[in-house]
Amino acid sequence: TDYPSHVLRSVLDRARLLSLSVFILFLDLEKAFDRVVREILMGKPHNVTGTLYDYLVGLGVDTEIAKSISEYVDKEGDILTQWDVDAKVARLLNALHTGSWVR
Repeated sequence: TDYPSHVLRSVLDRARLLSLSVFILFLDLEKAFDRVVREILMGKPHNVTGTLYDYLVGLGVDTEIAKSISEYVDKEGDILTQWDVDAKVARLLNALHTGSWVR
């Protein structure tokens, strides 16, 4: 936490020096997604090869639940796509999601 704190302090000091406004968003990704199957929201992580079903089963998701999720995402698409979320925002969220599972 020292590095992020230092970066944030530096940004705030620089903004103060230049008389700029600064808006800070703290996003606790663990809490934001602790009750959501992220693959429904964002689709399969970009760095994953194979099917969404195989990926979910590999994470330890029950096979019936993995089947339901993968069928839903295949048919309907992920939620971000359904809601027409800007492609850049969707890519950012997917990048944050990629590799974030803890087994």
